[in-house]
Amino acid sequence: MNFPTALLACPFALAMICPLTACSSDDSQAVSHNADDRQPEPEAPETLPITRPNGDIDIATVHNDPFQLGGVAIEGDTLLITVSYGGGAEDHDFTLYWNGITARSFPGQINVQLKHNANGDTAEAYLTETLRFDLSGMQQPLVIHVHGHGADDRSTVQYGER
Repeated sequence: MNFPTALLACPFALAMICPLTACSSDDSQAVSHNADDRQPEPEAPETLPITRPNGDIDIATVHNDPFQLGGVAIEGDTLLITVSYGGGAEDHDFTLYWNGITARSFPGQINVQLKHNANGDTAEAYLTETLRFDLSGMQQPLVIHVHGHGADDRSTVQYGER
């Protein structure tokens, strides 16, 4: 008697092998999992507000550690700004300042200044991250001029349709 014929002759052996080889007549059966088996949902990236300083803050004197302004884009009602900087040992804080002035043009235009606080981090890793800022309260269409660390470090993006 060959191997497959021997299995058919022994129903007990067949019953033991079927679950191991996933032999099923219906491959569309749903698999249920306990809540403990589910992977956690990925955490949404933090969206930061745009800061409108009151009369007590002079943006020119706000602490500003070096960084390189990368790409700037719009995704829905979110301004995405990619930055690169040295560090790796401490949390770095970025704040986007806007003085509240919109140029009278069509579309309107604003200038925003991105400031960086490295919190004393002198580590030598070179990090790149994308910051997210909430634009949901801004008028549309709008041209946003983002100014980075240096005088020539700037980028422009349009929010909304013309």
